[in-house]
Amino acid sequence: MNVAYILSSATGGGFKSFINSLDELMKKGLSPLVVLPMENEIHTLLSSRGIPTIIVKYRYNTYPPCTTMKDKLLFIPRLIARVAVNYYAVCIISKMLSDKNVDIIHTNVSIIGIGHYIAQKLHIPHIYHV
Repeated sequence: MNVAYILSSATGGGFKSFINSLDELMKKGLSPLVVLPMENEIHTLLSSRGIPTIIVKYRYNTYPPCTTMKDKLLFIPRLIARVAVNYYAVCIISKMLSDKNVDIIHTNVSIIGIGHYIAQKLHIPHIYHV
């Protein structure tokens, strides 16, 4: 089974849980492909284990901060930029995954929404790890 994992850039408990379950699933024949928003220590760790990765910039599916006057003035431009970046990521990742015969998309954190849209575009199942 080919599974595409959409991860955040955080290395907390969610990532530790992911890496432990991934090790066990790979022993049972799972072929993972991990999508990350940036190159960091997660990318380095996965690459050292021979796990293929795709780096495409995307952002959390949350509203921008709105605490200071500057934040309030930049709220709409930041929101538009966030939507545009994620839309672009969905297009790019969908195109990349369409060639990989992915069976399932698994989003590791609930604040990332692009996995759902990619799965819809490719007509494959999507799982959120909440």
